Amino acid sequence: MISIIYFTMFGEKIAKKLQENIDNIVLYDKSNYKENMEYIFKSSDTIIFISATGIAVRTIAPYIQSKFSDPAVIVIDDEARYVISLLSGHVGGANEMAIKLANILNATPIITTSTDIHNIEAIDVFAKKNNLFIENKELIKTISQAMLNGEEIDIISDISVKPSYKNISSSANLAIYITYKIVNDNRKHLVLRPDVLNVGIGIRRGVNAETILSVLYEVFEKNNLSINSIKAIASYELKKNEEGLENIKRILNKPLVFFSKEEINSIECEKDEFVYKSVGVYAVSEPCAKLLGGKLLVKKYRKDGVTISVCLED
Repeated sequence: MISIIYFTMFGEKIAKKLQENIDNIVLYDKSNYKENMEYIFKSSDTIIFISATGIAVRTIAPYIQSKFSDPAVIVIDDEARYVISLLSGHVGGANEMAIKLANILNATPIITTSTDIHNIEAIDVFAKKNNLFIENKELIKTISQAMLNGEEIDIISDISVKPSYKNISSSANLAIYITYKIVNDNRKHLVLRPDVLNVGIGIRRGVNAETILSVLYEVFEKNNLSINSIKAIASYELKKNEEGLENIKRILNKPLVFFSKEEINSIECEKDEFVYKSVGVYAVSEPCAKLLGGKLLVKKYRKDGVTISVCLED
């Protein structure tokens, strides 16, 4: 949702022009924005002030938390001459949105982010564009500063994408890892996690989330894999009502998929007659991981009533 806050009749005209050109816009004026400000800040993807910059700064100040969670905030003067990216330029998308709005209004976009000014692909923008989870966000500033200074950086990627940075050296004191593997490096390093690991889980009835999570962490550690690279988890539809699986979905914040008996039995895997007699399928974890997609990395890991298989997507 995009929220626009305006104060004058000139601002109203600009707001309505934007509303005509962009979907999902809600308008607020000087009579109702204050009482709704907390809701606006928490529920909006983008907040546009058509006002003086000082008004916008004072209004949002009590609500600002983090560049990784705050909405994009943009300021437009009420003659629509300038469109200023004020907050969350990269992760929130304010820089990109400011340019879009400026094109609609035939205005000048004002971008002050240093990497954008110097035409350097910021690492948080790269991560967002490629759907990469930033594991240690505190290193972003260090990486960005090094890029601006033209320092050497070692970039190690286990997938097909890398940031467009020229001064790459394997002997650099600073590194960027784009990997689903556990990283062991004594250098300062930023870790970006692609969501490429699909997990199939079979469980005994009544197994709780703590047990499932314990086994999951154990199998990932033993196989040099990161939990932060999980894309989805899957199990047999017979386990739909298992509280442990639902809690795992909530804890990991990943999609939970259930496959039918016919889907599972259509996948080639090692057959277990005991499992078949019990629940009507020859296996659960391996076929479920394969149905989610990818090459099998972990065939079958069993412990404490939990069986886990892992596939790697290309």
